[in-house]
Amino acid sequence: MQLIRLLIEEAKQNRGKAFQYAKLNWRVVRSRGVELACLDNDGQLIDPVFDVKLTRQGIRDAVKDGLYMGAVKFALTGGIDGADSVWAMNNWEYEPRVEHWDGRTFTAEEIGVAIDEAA
Repeated sequence: MQLIRLLIEEAKQNRGKAFQYAKLNWRVVRSRGVELACLDNDGQLIDPVFDVKLTRQGIRDAVKDGLYMGAVKFALTGGIDGADSVWAMNNWEYEPRVEHWDGRTFTAEEIGVAIDEAA
C-alpha cells in the first residue's frame, strides 16, 4: 500500500514543478487537474480518466474505471494552462497545456485493486 502514497507525493511534486516552469512564461497559470492515463499491454494510451481525486480512494476508483476499458497499466498525469491575465484565463483566451507532467507507470495490483473488483 505504500506505493499509492508515493504516487500521490510524486504527483504533487510533479505538478508543483510544472507550475514553476509555466510561471516563467505566463502571468496566470491554472492546473488542468489530475488525470489517470489508462494504458494497454504495449504502453499505448487507451483513454484518460479525467478529474481524478488525488487521494487513495480517488485513484483506486479511477483505476477500477480504467480496468473496465481494458487498461492494464496506469499513470497519473496532468497539465497546466497559461494566460496573460485572469480575464483571458476566465474568458477562454488561454493557451492549453503550456506545461505537462507524468508520473510513474503502475498496475492495479500494485496499489491494492484486484482485477475482479472491476468486473
